[in-house]
Amino acid sequence: MAIHDGVDVLSVSLGGDAVPFFNNSVAISSFHAVKHGIDVVCSAGNSEPGDAMVSNVATWQITNGASTMDRHFTSYVVLGNNVRLKGESLSAKALPKNKLFPVISFVEAKAANADAKDA
Repeated sequence: MAIHDGVDVLSVSLGGDAVPFFNNSVAISSFHAVKHGIDVVCSAGNSEPGDAMVSNVATWQITNGASTMDRHFTSYVVLGNNVRLKGESLSAKALPKNKLFPVISFVEAKAANADAKDA
């Protein structure tokens, strides 16, 4: 149906035991989608972590997997009234200390070429 509807991308979050391609309905259907110019993104599987647990391994599929991280990248914002808000940031740069910046709306922070609804 996706081929008929003319979609550009299929996101398939289905996994299971790895089986030969000729018995794998996800591999077969994604092959036909790719033949029609549709990118197919599949989950690596939906099983518990372990050796050889990836089930969507067809070369025509883009396979992605989830992960967890045991670290936090804590960053704080201190408001003018000394209220301290905890957040996270991966920025390698810090704002200058002892300089106040205004709290602004997301619309005011948008890129010059961006629409307010996209901000």
